[in-house]
Amino acid sequence: MLFARLARLAAGVAAISVVATAASAEIVTLKSYDGNIALTGDLTRFEDNTYFLRTLIGEIAVNATQVSCEGDACPEIELGSEFAIKGSETIGAGLMPALLLGFADQIEADVVQSRGATEGAMSMQMLSGAGDEVAKIELEVGGSADGIGALLANDVAIAMASRAMDDDELDNFAAAGFPDMATPQREQVLALDGLVVIASPGNPVDSLSIFEIADIFSGAITNWDEVGGPDMPIEVFAREDGSGTMGELSAQILNPNGVELAPSAKRFDSNEVLSDEVSVTRGAIGFTGLAYVRSAKPLAIRTECGLVATPSSFSIKTEEYPLARRLYLYTSGAPQPAQVARLLDYTRSEDAQQVIADAGFVDQGVDHIPVNDQGVRFAMAFTDPSPEFNFPQMRELMNELILAQRLSTTFRFLPGSSQLDNKAQGDVERIVEYLMQEDEKGAEVLLVGFTDSVGRADLNRALSFRRADQVRRAIVEAGGQALLDNVNIRVLGYGE
Repeated sequence: MLFARLARLAAGVAAISVVATAASAEIVTLKSYDGNIALTGDLTRFEDNTYFLRTLIGEIAVNATQVSCEGDACPEIELGSEFAIKGSETIGAGLMPALLLGFADQIEADVVQSRGATEGAMSMQMLSGAGDEVAKIELEVGGSADGIGALLANDVAIAMASRAMDDDELDNFAAAGFPDMATPQREQVLALDGLVVIASPGNPVDSLSIFEIADIFSGAITNWDEVGGPDMPIEVFAREDGSGTMGELSAQILNPNGVELAPSAKRFDSNEVLSDEVSVTRGAIGFTGLAYVRSAKPLAIRTECGLVATPSSFSIKTEEYPLARRLYLYTSGAPQPAQVARLLDYTRSEDAQQVIADAGFVDQGVDHIPVNDQGVRFAMAFTDPSPEFNFPQMRELMNELILAQRLSTTFRFLPGSSQLDNKAQGDVERIVEYLMQEDEKGAEVLLVGFTDSVGRADLNRALSFRRADQVRRAIVEAGGQALLDNVNIRVLGYGE
């Protein structure tokens, strides 16, 4: 863990001007801003924003933006304090301001808020106890595409997006000479959310299928009586083009069904305003993030297998809610003030997870529920009419899980790859922390692998076991012997 952490510390870049250089070979201590790493050694030189320390394990290079330096030999470094954040209204309207206040509290800074330089922007100045400026952050809310475009133009340090970058955007960054923007170093999953279809509270319709939602938003269905409701015209409300929320509706519902948003749809540039309008418009339907349902009525989703999925924190954490989505922060790797890295570190912390939950979004902390609470899912599985259904295998699974607690962590792989995706790589560290708790000592942990239904059942089961074992290896590598001393990990694979 030490060497992996030091490698990350040495990887970042930032804008720094050196006022004085270090004396030769004097002892200093470098401390990571999260307090987890402290490294003491002889400071031999300071070059290109990097400390070079001579230690018992050899010379180590550490990026200056990622650590504080203590000792008489530490160089005086003048760090810029101003940077900008721009993008998704879903994140920027409430969640990011709350996270910035939490970050200020962590670094013990006072906050002065004011209007930003552009319309709809806010400025947040963070001051030390002595009144010195620690950071000045410009926060501008727009659409995900706006933030990503500003990041490409080097106008901001962080882009907020309520969807992942698309292939065209990734190509634009590559063409401009930026590193791969889909790596964990550039793409961070900030929180989870669910795209929620909403109606007015008086509407008696409680659920819709994905196909019905596609037909309604495309204009093929125009009256609620076509989906089991009253004889009442449907008014479609939608977010503006360029918003991540609109992009998710297109990606998850419209595009897969080969349709486009109805031209008659009324467009909104705010989740809050859209939700409020839906709640007071009798025949309206709209969509928004989980945190912005407000007074509107959320509609459940009927899946093809007969399950009725409602948006909940647990179903979104497992990403089994059909319209679950991830919220992202992107950085380009261009030089930035040190506080950018510190802020990103804070957003991954346990304190930040509570801020995320309090703001109405879904954090990435590990939760658990009794397997028995998912009885409907198992009942639907046992009534599967397909000829491929393996009753003995399902009974074997039930016997393994009957007294278990299901954790909310679901490890996913990159499409067509054996590599864990960016969120799963972060989940490895989170699950290790969870399993290292004293309360978990002696517990048996089951890693259960599954696949899709494409291909032969026997090959799928073998693949599911290999995938689960790959996750086990990643967890053991991260947790080491201390983890194995605390819990017993067992791997199972059940195919599709």
